[in-house]
Amino acid sequence: MRIVLSRKGFDTTNSKQANCGGAASPIFPDGTMVSLPIPEVQPYIQTGIRYSALICPIEGFRNMGEIGAQLSKGKLRPAEHSLAHVDPDLDRNSFQERPENWRALFGQDGGAQTELCDIEVGDLFLFFGRFRDVTVSDSDTARGKVIAPRRGSVAMHVIFGWLSVGKILKVGSPKANDWLEKNPWAAYHSHFNGHHKNNTVYVAAEQCFDVFPGAGVFRHYDERLRLSAPDCSSTVWRLPPWMRPTAGHLPLTHHQKAERWDVRENCVILSAARRGQEFILNTTHYPEADEWAESLLSLTSQ
Repeated sequence: MRIVLSRKGFDTTNSKQANCGGAASPIFPDGTMVSLPIPEVQPYIQTGIRYSALICPIEGFRNMGEIGAQLSKGKLRPAEHSLAHVDPDLDRNSFQERPENWRALFGQDGGAQTELCDIEVGDLFLFFGRFRDVTVSDSDTARGKVIAPRRGSVAMHVIFGWLSVGKILKVGSPKANDWLEKNPWAAYHSHFNGHHKNNTVYVAAEQCFDVFPGAGVFRHYDERLRLSAPDCSSTVWRLPPWMRPTAGHLPLTHHQKAERWDVRENCVILSAARRGQEFILNTTHYPEADEWAESLLSLTSQ
């Protein structure tokens, strides 16, 4: 099995080529984590899910658009009517109109998908993003709740969801067209509307490790989900001690330089790549990874 650490959701990068939201996703005072999807910026996308339709799990906010607009300080505009790039789409409860046969979906294309060319059914995506603690207060105006980064808090990389691969669909292929015809509900997904090279959609399996759902989100923050090392920038990671470079093998793709890895007695410190989306761990050489991933998924039942 391969495990892919896949970077998704709101981030601070904004350019003419990409709008990542301009902020970190929030961790609320009660520990609830909400990964905000980035805006949909592809001009050919005509269908999809609007921020105004994304349900917010925090009382006092009408939808995800309100949270995104406040945290991004207006970079997400107009929040109510903009299309969200809901990818990965992991949470059945984030959107009301879900058919009974709905499955979680994740799409990738271009060079990032080239890196995933060896991914097979049964492999596991662990999605991480940039998060920060926030405060919520009542406004003295009619605008409702006010959300803001908590003073003194720092941004950190946190694992927020997973998807065990059940099907791999090359968009435009007979197999993908047949699956989409039988599952027309999936037509909203931007990767079924895209025209990029290597356009691929991963459909969740029914189960992961024969115990857990095939996909889902971690609803509450737990230190075990945190990748970033304490008192460091978000891209300095504190990893389990078994995830150390060995002769001829480095744990994660995109991290081939030995100087990125600092092996210590009880952990491994990694200077993680600042950009890049898909970091692959081959568990053949790191068999402890299966138990590690399973222990993370067990947090959903606690």
